[in-house]
Amino acid sequence: MVKGIHIGDTMDAVITAYGDSYTMEGNEMIYEINDRVMGFLITDGKVSFMELFAR
Repeated sequence: MVKGIHIGDTMDAVITAYGDSYTMEGNEMIYEINDRVMGFLITDGKVSFMELFAR
């Protein structure tokens, strides 16, 4: 699932890597892929925190 996204990458880079099937919860982009949930906190247009959960 890792697609080269790092802290400091832009929101557009996340969309390019994972697509536009995400939901926004406040400043967090949430992707649900298979049995995993990924969150990317966006601050000033850039990734400032990432998390990955398994269901």
